[in-house]
Amino acid sequence: MREELVEIYSDETNATVLRHPRRKFPGVLLQGDTLHNICQRLDFALKDFNRGSSAYDELNEIRKAMAAAFPPPSEPTNR
Repeated sequence: MREELVEIYSDETNATVLRHPRRKFPGVLLQGDTLHNICQRLDFALKDFNRGSSAYDELNEIRKAMAAAFPPPSEPTNR
């Protein structure tokens, strides 16, 4: 883990907009619980499509990309 300054454009709950100094465009910070809820909703939506259909495959790719955004568990730091 490292600490860096970022530009914060909006810090609305569950939708913080910020720009990392090495990135050209800002991004949206999603809290882990929000990201988890989105993945659960995608899992629910996937049940309505036949496995192997193009709609299922596209939605499943989105689901996998969202799940990959979860950071691995780490040890808490003492400050």
